[in-house]
Amino acid sequence: MKLNSVLTLAVLAATGDAAGTPMKPHTTLATLAKRATTTPTPATGHNLFGCVNKNWVGPCAQVGFSWDTCFSFRDNPVNGVNLYHNMRSAGTDDDVICTLYNSDNCATGVETLVLPFGGTGDMGSQSAHWGSFKCTKR
Repeated sequence: MKLNSVLTLAVLAATGDAAGTPMKPHTTLATLAKRATTTPTPATGHNLFGCVNKNWVGPCAQVGFSWDTCFSFRDNPVNGVNLYHNMRSAGTDDDVICTLYNSDNCATGVETLVLPFGGTGDMGSQSAHWGSFKCTKR
């Protein structure tokens, strides 16, 4: 939520709606500001391991991420390895669930792949489809 939206909501909550009808705020300004500035939590010690070839053949990269936050491979090579629509094997730690997305921004309604426990060395027909990923704690 942009700061302008937060300020507009604060004014409407304090003074009423556009017609002048007093409104009772449902959410405090402090809560709205906190939501607008939430910082992603780094998944310290966790990585997505991806390779451009099947069966974990390099070049490969370990991609650090933040929990529940989309990571786009577009324009984000990792240690010189470009995984954008170029990854054919991938895996994560056992206590992590990662979803790969065909889109650049983890959009719903596109092709996805939830990485299986232990990862996958061969994505078959889904090889090299992935533009972004998001991981959660198992």
